[in-house]
Amino acid sequence: MPWILKNRYWLGRHVSKGAILVKKPTSSSDRIDVWFYDQQRWVDCNREIMRSKVFDDLPIDFVQEAEKELVEKENIELELKHKAHLQKYGLSSTGINKREPTGVARFTHCWSCKLNIDSLGFLECSRCGWIICNCGACGCGR
Repeated sequence: MPWILKNRYWLGRHVSKGAILVKKPTSSSDRIDVWFYDQQRWVDCNREIMRSKVFDDLPIDFVQEAEKELVEKENIELELKHKAHLQKYGLSSTGINKREPTGVARFTHCWSCKLNIDSLGFLECSRCGWIICNCGACGCGR
């Protein structure tokens, strides 16, 4: 189970550097961003060289804990972007809501950056109820 968070990251083990997290490339580039847990930093790496030196044999409890931490970090970053979006319109943040898993799924796109978004993988603005995009936009100030 090395691909996590809707296949946006790959979690594995480098032969000499230990646990790594790889951002899924957005293009056919030969470069990838790799987070080395032991060094606590992102490194720009050659894709083919890394591919020959990594394995997906991390313990499942490590994978689950890493995924949980990554979700928490992404939520913090998203909340900061959302606050910046609201400040552009002179509004204060009233927080964000995590979607209830029993709710009806909504599929749409961001009015600001046009990214496809859904209520399954995104948080919602507690002020307007709209899905918050990765760019921080919601329905407030529109």
